[in-house]
Amino acid sequence: MTLSIRSGAAISMPGLMMTFINVGLNQPVVEALAARPGAAWTAWDSYRRFLQSWAMSAGVERDVFDAVIASFKTRYGVTQKSQLTARQMRGVALEYARRARELGVVLVEDPFQQIVTCVRKVLDSWGAPQARFYREYTGVAEEWGTAVIVQRMVLGNLSDSSGAGVTFTRNPLEPHSRQVRLFGDFAVRTQGEDLVGGLVFPLPVSEAQRRASPTYRGVDSSLETLFPKIYGALLAAAEDLVHAREHDPQEIEFTFESPSADDLYLLQKRPMVESSADDTPIFDTLHCEQCDLPAAVGMGVAGGAYSGRVAVDAAQIDRLLAEDSRARIVLLRPDTVPEDLTMIVRVEGILTARGGSTSHAAVTAKRLGKTAVVDCRALEVDETTGTARLAGHQLYPGDWLSIDGRTGHIFLGRLPILEQARHLPGPGPAPTDSDKEGSTT
Repeated sequence: MTLSIRSGAAISMPGLMMTFINVGLNQPVVEALAARPGAAWTAWDSYRRFLQSWAMSAGVERDVFDAVIASFKTRYGVTQKSQLTARQMRGVALEYARRARELGVVLVEDPFQQIVTCVRKVLDSWGAPQARFYREYTGVAEEWGTAVIVQRMVLGNLSDSSGAGVTFTRNPLEPHSRQVRLFGDFAVRTQGEDLVGGLVFPLPVSEAQRRASPTYRGVDSSLETLFPKIYGALLAAAEDLVHAREHDPQEIEFTFESPSADDLYLLQKRPMVESSADDTPIFDTLHCEQCDLPAAVGMGVAGGAYSGRVAVDAAQIDRLLAEDSRARIVLLRPDTVPEDLTMIVRVEGILTARGGSTSHAAVTAKRLGKTAVVDCRALEVDETTGTARLAGHQLYPGDWLSIDGRTGHIFLGRLPILEQARHLPGPGPAPTDSDKEGSTT
């Protein structure tokens, strides 16, 4: 049995508190687990995940491990880590361990000492700079502190018949309702941090969600069709929470170890972040020929219409704000991680290439009142050159881009915006040149 050790703060701070998974593993234990029939891939995948969480708690950057697994994918000609063999995954895990030691990380081998150390690190993470920054930004009291939750790990990475996901009890972009209609993301043969971190291209939870979103064009399945018993049990749990127990609409993290409903585990739940559509900005379609021709489409997850100048890193944000302290900025990222928080709070728009409706980018944007579109597969961000491409169009720092956090539509240039969705104008005189610029400031 391995453990998950994470914070239990009274208010969610997405990704900012320390989390450890698969605690209790060391190389001899993993070798013994891997000797069991059919368990080798899962054992080594779980070990490399533990090694990463342990090393990152000691200050090692996430990019170190991303580079390792990317190099193995390239070496063996695969696009997804699930396509690596058990032997290849063993090589990944051992390389993680080697790189961690090389960077000065002390790997504690004794399982009980691992647990004690992880509990202490979770408690200490309440005072980490990024957590303090988030609390100051959102007005959360320092005195609240955190508990520590220690749980038995359930494994969504056992096989292609297991997985993990996050679901809302209703579409967060729809009007307020107590009707239960599951809407979320899941992936097979994975553990939950891949989804929350936006590290995978997720599948939809429900068929209604799949059919309604342009993001899923070409996707022919969902949790509902692939794992109907899991979907049914998840729906029943959601209805029990909202209808029988009269909770507000919920956000639920889950893992399943097989297609059987008996192997579905609800890891945690929290109230959904509610938003009102009444005052959501929209593009002025009456005076905008481009509004029917988006350059690309992603998944709208927060906010409404927004136009801003693009930036892909902190230095570019600095330059744009130095030129104009009220500059409107859209941050372009492959995905967002907790370390990106200091960039996210300085912009009002976010566009990512990966991640679903429950990824870090989506959750953070909703909680901080930003506009966000995620899972735009036509977006390529080159962090080395500080540029990006959108559906074949080159984007440079400072170029204008318009995004719609409701529809997921993305437009080149700056589009005119109406402030109030409820104040739609009727036919009237054509806008002036200044009107055409559009502004929500």
